[in-house]
Amino acid sequence: MGMTVTVRPRGKTQMAVRASAQYNLVAVSDAEPYQQFFAALSKAMFLTANEVD
Repeated sequence: MGMTVTVRPRGKTQMAVRASAQYNLVAVSDAEPYQQFFAALSKAMFLTANEVD
């Protein structure tokens, strides 16, 4: 599976994150991989914001 992620500023304190995934050149429409990606991103952002290694 390949995933393309685009991050853009949204105002002064927010970012917009868009993800699209493909498997064998077919767009992934199942919500599960996206939910897993955004859950991992959320955890990483929390750890970074709280300076946890």
